[in-house]
Amino acid sequence: MKKEKITTLINESLKIAPSFRRNVIHGGNFCGNLKLSPHQHICLHLIYQFETISMSELAKKLGVSNQQITRIMNSLVENKWVLRYTSKENRRIVLTQITDEGVKVINYLKDKIHEHLSLSFNILTEAELDECIKHFKAINKILARLNN
Repeated sequence: MKKEKITTLINESLKIAPSFRRNVIHGGNFCGNLKLSPHQHICLHLIYQFETISMSELAKKLGVSNQQITRIMNSLVENKWVLRYTSKENRRIVLTQITDEGVKVINYLKDKIHEHLSLSFNILTEAELDECIKHFKAINKILARLNN
């Protein structure tokens, strides 16, 4: 019984992912003229969230190789949105930190995403909004457990 439920959960998760990404995450023109790839966008948010995070940890959280994270980070550094530097304690560790300009970009993106999602979610009734909030909170709680 549990095995069948897990299979159903996997199938439902796989159904929702492309639609959610297409319609919710990338449904609006959030980046405008910023020229951010989806990976760069997520990377910038992660660096903002963690304040200081190593390149290896970023690669792990994005699910990319160390070589890919270097390419992703290059334009963020070139645009002066992120700093990349060596750890004083261990010179093999490369750390990243968001700049003031990067914070401005994050705030701009958050505003644009909020505008887009407000329009998208406006079609929902209050009961549907309550239901979505309840389920998204539950999903986030479960995902936090899976990440440990």
